Amino acid sequence: CLLTWHKINRMDQWHTRLFYHPESEDLAFAMLRFSLPLKWDSSNEYQHEVYKLWKAQLDKINQNAPQGVSGAFFAAYTFWWMDTWDSMRSTAYEASIITLSVSAVVVLLASHNIILTFYALFSIAGILMCITATLVGMDWTLGLLEAV
Repeated sequence: CLLTWHKINRMDQWHTRLFYHPESEDLAFAMLRFSLPLKWDSSNEYQHEVYKLWKAQLDKINQNAPQGVSGAFFAAYTFWWMDTWDSMRSTAYEASIITLSVSAVVVLLASHNIILTFYALFSIAGILMCITATLVGMDWTLGLLEAV
């Protein structure tokens, strides 16, 4: 059915590619390209919405598909970018916790003074909060180079 459709519509390789098993020449898999309403700089929330819609639709298709062809999946460069930003966000939180923990240990070991350690932690946490508040308050975005 897919092969006949492919031949009738004469789809170019940009939109559809069919891959055959090398020994039996049976259709191994097909790659279909679709346009997504996303760009690489779309907001992360919007990318998540589109991802959830595509995933829900494909899960429904796979659930109703016959055995052997129920393993369809999708991938897009935009979703890779979305995953990269999600990873950067989670590691930023982890980095803040590690920064505060390590600085507390270093200041405590160097000064042997718990009050000085508390003031140092308070100062570092205040700096992190001020930077974050400035970014949010001025509606700036944190780019890839700044995050690294």
